Order: sequence, then structure tokens, then C-alpha cells
Amino acid sequence: MKKNLSFTIEIIIILLAIIWVFSGLKTVFLGDTLTSRLATVYALTYHHTWYINRSPELPPNPFETRTVDKVQGKDGIISSKPPILSLFMTLEYLVMKQMGYSLDKEQDYKSIARIMIFLNVIIPYLIAITLLWKFLHEIKVAPFTRMATLLSLFYGTQWSAFASHFTNHVPATSFLIIGLYFTWKSYSLTEPVPWLYYLLIGLCTSLVYTIDLPLTIFMACAILLLLMKKGIKILPSIIIGTIPILIIHFAIMYHITGNILPVQISKGPFLFESSYWRHPAGPDALHHSKGLYVFNILLGAKGLFILYPVLIFGLCIYLPWIWKYLHRDLKTLSLFSLISLFVLNIYYVLSTNNYGGVSYGFRWHIGCMPLLIMMSIPYIESRQRTFLFWIIWIVFFAISFYSTYECRTYPWSIDKEWTVRLLFGSLM
Repeated sequence: MKKNLSFTIEIIIILLAIIWVFSGLKTVFLGDTLTSRLATVYALTYHHTWYINRSPELPPNPFETRTVDKVQGKDGIISSKPPILSLFMTLEYLVMKQMGYSLDKEQDYKSIARIMIFLNVIIPYLIAITLLWKFLHEIKVAPFTRMATLLSLFYGTQWSAFASHFTNHVPATSFLIIGLYFTWKSYSLTEPVPWLYYLLIGLCTSLVYTIDLPLTIFMACAILLLLMKKGIKILPSIIIGTIPILIIHFAIMYHITGNILPVQISKGPFLFESSYWRHPAGPDALHHSKGLYVFNILLGAKGLFILYPVLIFGLCIYLPWIWKYLHRDLKTLSLFSLISLFVLNIYYVLSTNNYGGVSYGFRWHIGCMPLLIMMSIPYIESRQRTFLFWIIWIVFFAISFYSTYECRTYPWSIDKEWTVRLLFGSLM
């Protein structure tokens, strides 16, 4: 394919993806993932505290009763969501407040939500997809493979489906991609590597940790791989990059809980009097065996590889006839990626039982989806001249696109997956 034609098609794919994301702002869901944070925003702005349950002398927090995502803090009830994103949102709201928006006016809720989705979800997403496109050109991926990769990333994953809605998983995944991009740049460049790259790696690591902690495993493995090549001398620069966000995060956590560790490490904070988590309902009350849970999140009703089969190509890198031709560095990277995927899934299988609660698919898999797409590149490159492969790819992409469409339409839902309706039945 001619270079100019390929470039034009890629630009069209990206522009349509951007339009698709912005068009999704027409629908705003005021679910727990947003209201739990708005409760903190309201408390910080009007009550000047992190505690969302008001004192008798204060006016009520309108979002405290709208969320179940709250726990017992040191001196009161707090949101169970990590504080950094809520702090960013509070700063944003203070600006919006000067523009006339108010969380005391219910008619303003959706407008405020749209602005916060744009600032906290869409902007990081757009930066990440730009760097992914840049990366594909820098490693000289063939045009057809490049276009297939972009289509899969932007139209065949939950990452893209949730980019129009408020969730911590999309920005955390975006910061993960930005961090991995600069890790790769630092790994591939000969000395001297710009010190700014190491600072950005540290900054992105701290943002991933404080927004969606389990995804930190991917950054940790990437940094370890970088240290193996560049040496321990680069570690101080990376650590310096993490300090601003981590200091703020740990200080807030210690102030409101007496502990710098996440509240999720213990069941105690969730079991305060009148807590929803004492008597959970729906998907939160499930007690499936761990074996069934693994099946359902990978191949069953919430299955990663059933709902989004384009991700299967990412595992094909481990096929013996592909593996033996890979460069040593790529083999090492692939092994680290596989270990990270394994650890992430083990963590969620052992620590959760509700498949992500009220959400389409297994939302905790969002962070690994772009990585699996990128891992599929060697396999697609090896099969790009095979007609049968492209027939299979089109079928897999069509299924993935439909799941993405459903997820985008019903992001916070129960039993809306086509796998539930057509194959496995309800998980309830």
C-alpha cells in the first residue's frame, strides 16, 4: 500500500475514534463510580473535609446517600475511591464554580460530569492513542498491520468503550500507556537518555498507582526491565518523578485513615454500621467458586477473549513458530507482560467475587486490553499475506466491535452482554 494512502486512512481512523468518543458525552451516567467521587468533591469544597458524612451543624452532602462506595475512615465516613483523582476533580470544580456551575443544583450535574469526563478521561485517552500511533510508526509496523491495530484499539476494546464515561480505569490505562511509551523510548535509545523521560516514567507510575493500583504491576515490570538494561543509576530519576503525587496521596491517606495503604486491604472499613457491604445485593452477593470465576472472566459470560476476541491474537506471540523468530529483547518483554497479566488476574480472582459489580464485562481487564492488542503485532505481521487470516480477523473484530458498542451503550449495567443473552445466561 502506498505510504500516503496508508497515512490518510490512519488519520481517518483516528479522527473517527475521536468523534466517537466526544459523541458519547451526550449520555452521562451518574453511577457510583462518579457519585462516590462527587461526594468527596462536595465535602472538600463546602465542608472543608475529606469526610462525606456531615456533622449535624453542616448542610447535607447530596451525594453521600447516592453511593455505596464508602468506608469508615479515622474520624468519619469517606469515599472508598483513592483520593488523588477526587482531589483533581475538586480543583476542577472550584474553577467550574466560578463559571456558575454548582453541585447544589441538580440540573448542573450532567454538565459538570461532562466537563470532568473531558478533563480526566478523554484528554489522557487522546494523548495515549496519539503515542500508540506514534509508536507503531517508530517501530516500522507494516501498513495493514498498523491499520488493523488501530481499529482494534479504538473500536474493539472496553478501554475505548468507557472513554466516553467516567471511570478511573480509562485514565489509569492511558497513563500506563504513556509511561510504557517513555520506558520503551528510554530502553531503545543509546546514552544519553533525556532525564525528562525518567521523570515522566516515575510520574506516570505514581498516577497509575494512585488511580488504579493493580495496574502498577505492568509499570513495575517495565521499570525492572529498564533497570536490567540501563543499570540502577537511573532509579533516582524515576523515583524523583514519583514523589510529588505519592507524597500527596500518602499524606491524604494517613490523614483520613491513619494508614498509607489502600482501604481495600481489609474488610473492616467496609463493615461500618448501615454499610451496604454488610448485606450486599445483586452481583455483589455472588459466591461463585474460584474456578468458575476464572472461567467467566476469561471465556464465559464476562469473558475477556469471548467479548473481545481480537485480544486472542496477542497470545499468539507465544506460539513456538512465532516465538523462535522474536528478538531476545522482545522475548523478555513478552515474558514480563505474561507474568503481569497472570498476576493481575490472580489478584482479582483472589480478592473479588462480583465481576466488577454493575458494569458491562469485567471492567478490571480494561488496562490489559491495549497491551494485548500491541502484543498481537508480531503475529499479524507474520500472517498479513494470508487471506484466511484476514477473514478470521474480520470476524473477530466484528464481534469485538459489537461488544464495544454494547459496552459503550450500557456501561453500568447487569446482564447486558450478548454472551449472557445468547450463550451462558445470567450470572445472578
